[in-house]
Amino acid sequence: PEGAPITLHVFVDHPCVGCGALAPDLERLRRGFGDELQVVYRAYPLAIHPSAVRAAEARLATFDAGGETAHAAYLAALRTAPPSLDDAALVALAAAVDPALEAPVAAALADGRFRGRVGADRREAERLGLRVTPSFVVGRAVLPYGAGFRELEEAADLAFEDAKP
Repeated sequence: PEGAPITLHVFVDHPCVGCGALAPDLERLRRGFGDELQVVYRAYPLAIHPSAVRAAEARLATFDAGGETAHAAYLAALRTAPPSLDDAALVALAAAVDPALEAPVAAALADGRFRGRVGADRREAERLGLRVTPSFVVGRAVLPYGAGFRELEEAADLAFEDAKP
């Protein structure tokens, strides 16, 4: 939830094999911290993945149009999609997830409304020294690729302690 004392920023791109593998750890963290933890997905499209920028824009459009549930479903669908997707494939994937997402995703890709946000997330990841996905930021901790549940939980615990008045 917004306003939670702990925010976990998860930097992902498409196609990121490791990004799909972290879903169980994130769910476990959510269960453990409940309303004390907000998970924010950030776009870090890597240059080696040609369709990553457009996939990030489409992913943000699904969240904008359908909230967390639509975003989670689209993210899951992206995990099983081919590594190279054009705009038509990204829109078709959205429609397969939920027909109500087709028009908003198509419009967002056409007008580029999320391009600035994707760029800002990428610049922030680079400023933090992140090089691969998934990478995480929670509180003052920057956790690179390979961080597991234990590292995420420890960082979240420290962030929670720091957030106390």
